[in-house]
Amino acid sequence: MADDQQNIVISKKNSGFPDYLDFDKLRTEGIDYLGKLGGKIWTDHNVHDPGITILEMLSYALLDLGYRTNLPVEDILTRNPEDKSDDNNFFTPAQILACNPLTITDFRKLLIDIDEVKNAWLEVATDQKDFCRPVVPTDPTTGVSTGQQTPACIDYLNGLYHVYIDLEVDVEKKYRNDPDGKKKYLKQVEDKIRNALMAHRNLCEDFIDIYFLCKQETGVCADIELEEGVDAEKVYIDIVEKLREFFSPPPQFYTLPQLLEKQKPIDEIFAGRPYNITESHGFIDTEELEQLKLRKEIHLSDVYSALFEVEGVKAVSKLHLQTCKNSAITPVKGWKFSIPENNVPEFSLDCSGFQFSRRSVPVLVDFRKFDGLFVINFTRNGKILHNAPSPYLDNEIPKGDYRSDMGDYYSIQNEFPRVYGIAEGGLPDGASDLRKAQAYQLKAYLLFFDQLLANYLSQLQQMRSLFALSASKNEKENHTYFINQLATVPDLQKLLRFNINENNANALGVEGTILMVPIDKKKLLELKDNDELKTVEIDNVEPYTFATLAEQDTAISQLKNDLTFDQYQSEYITKTDDCIYYYILTCSDEIALISKKYFKTVQEATENAVSVKYIATFDENYRSFVTNTDDFSFDIELNLLSFSKYLQLIVESEALFAERRQLFLNHLLARFAERFTDYAMLSFGLLNNQESSMADIKSKENFLTNYND
Repeated sequence: MADDQQNIVISKKNSGFPDYLDFDKLRTEGIDYLGKLGGKIWTDHNVHDPGITILEMLSYALLDLGYRTNLPVEDILTRNPEDKSDDNNFFTPAQILACNPLTITDFRKLLIDIDEVKNAWLEVATDQKDFCRPVVPTDPTTGVSTGQQTPACIDYLNGLYHVYIDLEVDVEKKYRNDPDGKKKYLKQVEDKIRNALMAHRNLCEDFIDIYFLCKQETGVCADIELEEGVDAEKVYIDIVEKLREFFSPPPQFYTLPQLLEKQKPIDEIFAGRPYNITESHGFIDTEELEQLKLRKEIHLSDVYSALFEVEGVKAVSKLHLQTCKNSAITPVKGWKFSIPENNVPEFSLDCSGFQFSRRSVPVLVDFRKFDGLFVINFTRNGKILHNAPSPYLDNEIPKGDYRSDMGDYYSIQNEFPRVYGIAEGGLPDGASDLRKAQAYQLKAYLLFFDQLLANYLSQLQQMRSLFALSASKNEKENHTYFINQLATVPDLQKLLRFNINENNANALGVEGTILMVPIDKKKLLELKDNDELKTVEIDNVEPYTFATLAEQDTAISQLKNDLTFDQYQSEYITKTDDCIYYYILTCSDEIALISKKYFKTVQEATENAVSVKYIATFDENYRSFVTNTDDFSFDIELNLLSFSKYLQLIVESEALFAERRQLFLNHLLARFAERFTDYAMLSFGLLNNQESSMADIKSKENFLTNYND
């Protein structure tokens, strides 16, 4: 028995994983690349080398990223179950594939979906003549008018239709003794039909009139020879159902899953279907519907064929048709029955007669006991009304497993061997300062990799927002690059310039702290020349003011540019009480910046100046205000406290966001075969580049969000 069993094992040579999930391949390719990159200075690629250890840790981390990227796309794009707002990524088939009825078949489907309508037909109204236009012919040889007018008439007006309705009930029978009820019923149905047509009428089209077709009761008389062993009663039931389907076949409604099971393309299923349907009986197979034409005549040979399709019928003889009206029976002569105008054939059991035999011996069948069954079957239209939204009328947006931990990242520093001293707990207290400094250097080096890997997962987690039809209402959350919080890096606070804990202050102070203010540069230099800076009280310094907001914006723009490209110098002043402050001079001839805080040492002041210079390159840290004299001024405040916020500003400016958001929106527009080229051309020059780009984004989002309408 053991020899017959197959042992399932993992192959050492072929793990079955793709390359980006194969650790050995990643490690081998990494070492090969390192050899090409630094083969002259780094030749030890064995496992004991710290560089190889780092490579292995990074390869291990990449496997996690690759695994999450390889998750089903439904999982990646699935919404948070707690999000109850409208979906801003996808439309359901009924929202996006439905459209106004266009063809005659489309309008037939629209009408048949009305509860009282069994079938409907539209015919082009060729009897609506156009007015005549006088035409003055020209001589073909000279091209000169002959002066004689001749009438030229178009045969008929295009775009007009006659509508023919086959009702579910026989109005003549139902309201035989109630003419007022008949009139009221027909008026109600006509209004419902006309409202449906008018609500979906195409441009330059109209419906002249609506005809309710009369039921022409038609019966069949025949002698049926049965095959051996068949049940005569069952054959009788099948014959009646077959003839009813032959004379007046009703269109069959399907649910959406049923048509999909029939391999019908979903775009064809919804083609010509109104988008504003709140209730419906389902869908109609277009091919089946087009076979149900408005009959003008019935051939006896077709009736023969229909009877022979019934299982158990061996032969048919003495077959003829007859019509009934008010209990009067009229035999149909010949092999063809011409149906009266504005009538539809309706199979009548009361107008029919059958005789069964087997081997020329009569077979008795109690026909009367099936009358009740046929009455029930004939009065049921088979329509089942579904209210939207319904799985029978529309498909749900595919759902996957929502993974709230998609963006969770665990620092690679925690995976290193303990001897490196960078994992949680770090080095023992007795380690030398040099050893501790080396550990912090390695941690800082690995922090770059940690942030890149974590940001990748954050980007993957935000895939829905990248391809969202509309941006978040909170403008602070509108990004195309997403920064992840590094919550699992040991001693992270000691590696960052700015504190990421918003409950505690960093070296610059708490959020909202005023760091520097502008002052008059000429006055500052005068104080310097007179050696009066040592006695200046920085709390009493008057800020420099601007007459207009435009002048202030220009000054701030120049200031940020100077700080960005290091076109500045810092001066440190030690006051008579040994308190230290500093000021910054830039290329501006009008303003300088002075600190709003005293320091104990020059080194402390220098570190503060470097940090302030850095945050002063961001618009978010400038606060403008109106002075008591109705002039304008500003100060530099600490408005972005966390490290992740600063990273967000570094990786994506407003201009870059606008550019990338445009690309995502253009991609989404292309999926709908749309483009905004004409809109961009028309709006060119109305706004500046930044305002125009943001306005373009808003317009595209508005267009896409309402694209189903």
